[in-house]
Amino acid sequence: MKTKRIVALFVILSVFLTACSSKFTLQKAIKEYQKYGVEVSEKQKPYYQMVGAKDGVMFYMGGYVVKLYEFASEADYQKGLKILKAMKKYPKKDLVVLDTDSKGAKEVFNKIK
Repeated sequence: MKTKRIVALFVILSVFLTACSSKFTLQKAIKEYQKYGVEVSEKQKPYYQMVGAKDGVMFYMGGYVVKLYEFASEADYQKGLKILKAMKKYPKKDLVVLDTDSKGAKEVFNKIK
């Protein structure tokens, strides 16, 4: 009986901690841009493989090209920095990187939690 309670408590705690950890993902970023009325098609892909990212999306905002890259790990991101040194200056949240000159796109990206 005591073991069942401990297991149940562990399961509940695991679910709670998973729900509370809101990892920033490419999908979350796309949804946020769409909330701001930006048309984002997941079919338009930048050459994300060239920088070692696992996925990416490209769209236009205010006449500017906006590219988002998602890396599988911090190690992959570090490898990408060696390929594209300018990426060091790009805004980054968790494993998602924003590549654009659009001030509006950067504002949206920075507001996402």
